[in-house]
Amino acid sequence: MNPWSDEPIPKHTGQTIKIRVETSGKDDESDIPFVDQFMHTQFPERFRMLTIEQYKETRDPKEYIRRFRNVMVQYTLNYWLICLTLQQTFGDLTFRWFGRLPSRSISIFSGFRKAFVRQFMRSVKRMKSLAHLSNLKQENNETLKKYLTRFGKEVAHVKDANDVAITAVFTNGLQSERLSFNPWRD
Repeated sequence: MNPWSDEPIPKHTGQTIKIRVETSGKDDESDIPFVDQFMHTQFPERFRMLTIEQYKETRDPKEYIRRFRNVMVQYTLNYWLICLTLQQTFGDLTFRWFGRLPSRSISIFSGFRKAFVRQFMRSVKRMKSLAHLSNLKQENNETLKKYLTRFGKEVAHVKDANDVAITAVFTNGLQSERLSFNPWRD
């Protein structure tokens, strides 16, 4: 049965999937988080494990899942296979979380995705708003070049800002007496 709809999954005559599963120390397959149907999933013929960047806990898990899924659906629509492959991209911390999931708790991709996002969304560095930039002002003894550098670093952490708004906020932060400057000195 297909994990995202009621349609059956087409049979593949590929090799049986071998997965890396970290358990609570027992050597017991009953500790794995996937339901039994996952364990009978087979790779399609000629399927090669893709080289996909390992998930880092500071990245946005929603974006990671979106990119991962977009790559995987080019090769298979079998969401059980996608789940089994996803957990292969986990780093140590993420893989420990995966190994502690309750036995047989993952039955569909959307459930796996939700648990993953819920767990790792907390560790994502939050993007700042445009209002944050309006607090930046050029310091008294700060050169224009240094202010521009400092401002540019902060802009990199601002979500959904357009160039017009950024320019306006930057200009408002300038000290008016510093608008004329010597380019050889500053």
